[in-house]
Amino acid sequence: MRWRMIDRINELVAWRSIAALKVVSLEEYRLLKPFGSKGECPQSLLLEACVQSCRWLTIVSSDFCLVALPASIQNFRLERAAAAGDALTIKTVVMNQHECVLDAECSVFVSDHLIGGGQIECQLEPLTEYLNPDHLRMLWREINGAA
Repeated sequence: MRWRMIDRINELVAWRSIAALKVVSLEEYRLLKPFGSKGECPQSLLLEACVQSCRWLTIVSSDFCLVALPASIQNFRLERAAAAGDALTIKTVVMNQHECVLDAECSVFVSDHLIGGGQIECQLEPLTEYLNPDHLRMLWREINGAA
């Protein structure tokens, strides 16, 4: 099974910002239950959704030539757990972008309530060294909303 961390892109401004939707599935919600948590989406999956928002911003902005790989994550926090069915909006804003590095601020919202986020620094690398551009173009057609 392949997990989809981003369900829809609602807004994208090349090299500036992206707004993505991620709905917490029942499977994601139940992952921690065997470890004693009362069913909540693991924070690591929400962090991965933020990383993927940076990745999609880079892929689309570069016309499927570059990919963003996380180099460092700073001050990432979640104020509350995400529950099954929560529709999360992940807003990512580029703070600095130069030759091979993208610095972004990610914020995670449920409705209009900020529940977390942090800074992600990504290395920009050639897409074809890591992923299949044709596969990503098909996925982009599926998740691309108003962008």
